[in-house]
Amino acid sequence: MVYKFTIKSDENSHFLREIEIDSSATFLDLQKILLTSVGFDSNELTSFFTVTDKDEDYELWSRWNMKQEITLIDMGFSTDCDVYIMENTYLDEFINDEKQRLIFVFEQITERVLYLELEEIKAGTLDTPKCVKKQGTPPKQRTDQQEIVRNSTDTSDIFNLDDDMYGSEDFDSSELDLDGFELPDTEL
Repeated sequence: MVYKFTIKSDENSHFLREIEIDSSATFLDLQKILLTSVGFDSNELTSFFTVTDKDEDYELWSRWNMKQEITLIDMGFSTDCDVYIMENTYLDEFINDEKQRLIFVFEQITERVLYLELEEIKAGTLDTPKCVKKQGTPPKQRTDQQEIVRNSTDTSDIFNLDDDMYGSEDFDSSELDLDGFELPDTEL
């Protein structure tokens, strides 16, 4: 069977991708074609999540509740849940009905995501996954602050540690309200 997924983003309402992939492909295969279709590099930790709700309205993405994670690598956290790794997990293990949905987390810290819905199941097979429709601009892979952290070798640049962040040099300790603070018996 051939799965046709529609991919959308809550960051850009004009963004859309459609991907066709064989149902026997792995989640890693889906991740690769997805990243290629949006122009993201593959150096980031990503995860897919199955979702519990099947609300028909795309505008209600906030109701898509994450259920089972399929991750790029096993992080070694002990949980009560089974760990599914993309390269060892096949799409048809979790996806088999039209309108089933997935959440693709492409930025773990800020939980930035893409929303996938299985739009159509076609008879046949497909050797190589392909993007069949591109519309709009995808969200940026990293926010500006993430780019600063990623590209910085001098950690003082990361947070712009200057007078604007911490105030002026005209600090007057007598203006400090110490009510509620427990300090040792030393003078400031």
